[in-house]
Amino acid sequence: MIRRGTWEDVDAVVDLAVEAVSPHARGLHVCRDRIRDTITQILSDDRHFQVVAVDGGDVVGAMSAMVTPIFYAERCHASVLMFYTRVPGTGIEMIRAFARWIRENRAVRTASVAFEHGMDTRIQLIFERLGFQTRRMAVFQKG
Repeated sequence: MIRRGTWEDVDAVVDLAVEAVSPHARGLHVCRDRIRDTITQILSDDRHFQVVAVDGGDVVGAMSAMVTPIFYAERCHASVLMFYTRVPGTGIEMIRAFARWIRENRAVRTASVAFEHGMDTRIQLIFERLGFQTRRMAVFQKG
C-alpha cells in the first residue's frame, strides 16, 4: 500500500534513506540528522511530496521530493531527493503517485529524478512510460 507520509514515519524514512545512500556515499559521511531535518522540512510544508510504501504494517519504501521556485517563472520545480524500497513492486506505485501528484499540482512545472549508477534499468522505463524525458540532463559528481 502507498500512502502519504506522516510524522510517525520519520524514523523509518530516515532508516530507508541511510540504507539507500550509504552504498553510493563514496567516502562521505551519511548524516542522519541532515536527512531527518530534510524529511521534517518536507512534512512541514504541503508544497512538498512524501509517500511511503507499507507492507504488513512496516514502512518498506519512500519517495521524497522538495519543491522550489523556478527562477524565471511563477511556477516551481520538484526535485526527488529519495526514492527507495526494500520490496519489489512497491516502487512503481510510488512513481505513479509522484507522476499523478505532478499532473494535479498546478504549481509544479518541472520535476527531476537522479538515477543512481547500477539501478534497475526498468525504473527508467517506468518514468519514460509516465511521460518523463530521461535523456536531457547533464550531471557532474565529485569524488
